[in-house]
Amino acid sequence: MNAYKKYSIENQLSGWTRIDMLLALYDRAINEIAAAQNASRVGDSGLMAEKMIDVNRLLLALHSGLNTEEYPLAVDIARLLNFVMLRLGQQNFSEAIHFLSKLKSSYELIRDEANSLEKQGKFSTLDTPSGLNTVA
Repeated sequence: MNAYKKYSIENQLSGWTRIDMLLALYDRAINEIAAAQNASRVGDSGLMAEKMIDVNRLLLALHSGLNTEEYPLAVDIARLLNFVMLRLGQQNFSEAIHFLSKLKSSYELIRDEANSLEKQGKFSTLDTPSGLNTVA
């Protein structure tokens, strides 16, 4: 079975589209930042460190999915993700959440079109769609 057919079958069974997976990663990253912020407020440095590791893992996953060689917009998104990581390093949680929320909102604006293009087979296939479960 070719990769596209496998992806299509898994997509139909799970109901997930590529954009839905991307939005879920952004949601998860925003939630993990909020949890780190909460842990910081109550002085739980162990939990904050755990949440910071989780959010950095998610941000790296988002970053690794960008094709910066082919798309100039991907370079700008990569820069914003790097900026978010810098803000997290400074424990500026509110600003990190703000910029990730803006990025997520941008993707939400194109969600319907992205889903339509995916259904038409206009996106390249994912090599291992089930591998995304390890990140989210």
